Amino acid sequence: AVAGAQSATPSGDELAEVEARALFDAAIAAYDAGRYEDALDSFERAYRRSGRAELLFNVAQCYDRLRRDEDAVVAFERYLEALPDAENRAQ
Repeated sequence: AVAGAQSATPSGDELAEVEARALFDAAIAAYDAGRYEDALDSFERAYRRSGRAELLFNVAQCYDRLRRDEDAVVAFERYLEALPDAENRAQ
């Protein structure tokens, strides 16, 4: 009966998703507390782990709050390039 059992060890993709979710949650908490540098770091790390283009919007928002305007524009452009039909495109 052991041969049919699945491993309880998560795959690399599952671990990356869990890590990305934890980083996202930390980023939201930092952003809500006005700690935009910390939020930026966590959003960028979550993006690198997950590859979810939606996170680029959050990265851009952090740059905007930090008044790093050129970086914000680049991040917004990357977001729109990755998701040309984004619901918040006009924003």
